[in-house]
Amino acid sequence: MNIILITRPDFFSAEAETINALFRRGLPLLHLRKPQATSEEVDALISQIDREFRDRIVRHNHDLHSCHTLEEVMIKKQKCTQSDLAKAQCSYVFLSPIFDSISKQGYHAAFTKEQLLKAHQDGIIDDKVIALGGITPDNARKAMEMGFGGVAILGDVWQSDDPVEQLGRYLTQDF
Repeated sequence: MNIILITRPDFFSAEAETINALFRRGLPLLHLRKPQATSEEVDALISQIDREFRDRIVRHNHDLHSCHTLEEVMIKKQKCTQSDLAKAQCSYVFLSPIFDSISKQGYHAAFTKEQLLKAHQDGIIDDKVIALGGITPDNARKAMEMGFGGVAILGDVWQSDDPVEQLGRYLTQDF
């Protein structure tokens, strides 16, 4: 299973140190999403990440990664297969919210379990579609059972008292 951690949208004290610790704990992939940041600010953060981990960082591309409907998933997956350049930039897309959001008040699950299972049967949800929204260690398995290729974590890790320990709860599960 793919586990992707999305950065908080804001910069915070000791962020680079925390990210390095998350990678040392076993984080496979960090999705760097700082919607209000300049390229220079993002570059400055990346420069503080240990070189050995930088190849596990993906910069957010809103046009390729963010989906909120099953139709958007189909369109973006189709774009990803139409050119070699798009394939290189689009190894996954997020679908959200799968469960009620942890980090966004009032942001509720947009799909029923039955809708997601049908989308999986229809080939819309597959290993390139990553579940996002309300992911916890307890419901990550449910996302996998619905056919997702992985889970993207945000609020559950960043709002915990110990992000590294919370990430470990995902890494020790047998999916």
